[in-house]
Amino acid sequence: MSKIIYLMNNVNIYKKINGIKVVNPIENKYGFLTKLKKDLINFKKVVILPPNSYDFIKNDEIKENILKSFNLSGLIIKKVRLIDARFIGNIKKVIDKADLIFLTDGYPLEQMNFLNKIDLKKFLKSYKGTLIAVGSGAINSANKVLCAPKDISNINDLKEWEGLGITKINVLPNFIDNEKKLNKESKILRKELIKLSFRKDIIGLLDGSFIKIINGKYKIYGTAYKISKGNVTKILKGEREGNEKKL
Repeated sequence: MSKIIYLMNNVNIYKKINGIKVVNPIENKYGFLTKLKKDLINFKKVVILPPNSYDFIKNDEIKENILKSFNLSGLIIKKVRLIDARFIGNIKKVIDKADLIFLTDGYPLEQMNFLNKIDLKKFLKSYKGTLIAVGSGAINSANKVLCAPKDISNINDLKEWEGLGITKINVLPNFIDNEKKLNKESKILRKELIKLSFRKDIIGLLDGSFIKIINGKYKIYGTAYKISKGNVTKILKGEREGNEKKL
């Protein structure tokens, strides 16, 4: 059995209508849902790792939204485990038995501190199954995390740390490709991103785009940009797949 990893912005499981979250089926942009259904044969057990281990109300909402959206998408979850500060049990056993692990989005450093606390990196080394890493989950999936600040208030926060080590690829979710759309604050944050790109290449993912990795071989779906040594270039068709060993 292979380890299959999806790095992405989000799975778009709900829309806001008049300020109210309405859960909908998983979006199939660039064929994501179709690919996921092929991967999840005999799909039964899901483990959800929220970004904040103590925000119990939000964590329960995340769990219910994922359950409902997956069911609406034809992916019927038989058993789900939410791992936050309330969890009691053997995390390794729960991870090993999961058909799908879902790393949700939040504040990257806060999330990584919790994942380190539960030794997730160690448990994922032997995991064989499918893993969806969304937003901060995708950022923290890298060997060495490079994290540009989300807003001015955390511009002085740590920008580099040890990640989960399940991929060599560094991603930036919700990348804005048109610099004319950047406001004054966003331009300052873009400069921080550019600085990080001199340490290692970063892949900027636009909404709906994702990277699929199977046993070290990756393929990019949708629109993505390479941020490398200060330059931002669109990733063309011939550059969309390869082997992580060469990165």
